[in-house]
Amino acid sequence: MSGCGKTTFRVRGIIDPGSTISFITERIVKRMKLKTTPFLTEVTGIGATHAGTCKNETEILVYSPYEHDSPTVHVCAAVITSIVGDTPSTSLLKEVDTSFAKSLNLSDPHFNKSGGIDILLGQDVLRAILKDGVVRSNKNELYAINTIFGWVIGGTCDSSITEAASAHISCHATTNSTVETNELLKSFWEAEEPPKASTLTEEEEQALTFFHTTCSRLQDDRYEVRVPKRTSVPDLGDSRKQALQRYTANKFSLQIKGNWSAFSTAVKEYSELGHANWSQPLISTSHQ
Repeated sequence: MSGCGKTTFRVRGIIDPGSTISFITERIVKRMKLKTTPFLTEVTGIGATHAGTCKNETEILVYSPYEHDSPTVHVCAAVITSIVGDTPSTSLLKEVDTSFAKSLNLSDPHFNKSGGIDILLGQDVLRAILKDGVVRSNKNELYAINTIFGWVIGGTCDSSITEAASAHISCHATTNSTVETNELLKSFWEAEEPPKASTLTEEEEQALTFFHTTCSRLQDDRYEVRVPKRTSVPDLGDSRKQALQRYTANKFSLQIKGNWSAFSTAVKEYSELGHANWSQPLISTSHQ
């Protein structure tokens, strides 16, 4: 690959039909001194988990290192810290039968050796890089797909014939390298815990009990709920003077606008319906 006409570099990559865009690692971008442009996007992986954030993208040209007359594909790749773990996850031993691919011009002759991945080609360029032809092994689950880079090997094999006994599964999707194991475990246990009982105050519990005891369903399928009232109301203090001033101001304003008569009628009707009671005159002289 090259940076649109600049020095050519040979890199190892994978083809991922499940990725909507292509990716390239920051390591290669710095090594090739590629120019980047702002491109802010969130990356999600398996299970819609957050896999990282891309802040830039770059433009590159990819082509086969073995065929000089092979097509050149222009790729806009998002820059990301890490694409995927070593691929394959462990190197294959000689017991793995790869004879079906000996006559093929492989894009990566060392496909059986575990190594890093620096570029991922997604759906945006899939049509431009695939060619007709699929070859399957008769002795295992390996297969080869023809591309403009040569034949690409894929598939699975028995873990007992790999170099590591505890081979890990690698999905060709971006992984979240920023989340530590402890954080993942914490998120798992928090998801498994039963919901914590909400702690209500005494007043809130009284309001909830009042709702359950007074809520009723009417014949027209509507619901009727009484409005809760406080049983203990603090004294208002010496508020008579302030209330009279507010009443006088409102009355004067309504008289000027010609609405005083309508207001008086509405208050009288409100009282007759039982929504309000006339207060008794205060005996204490402290509020006169």
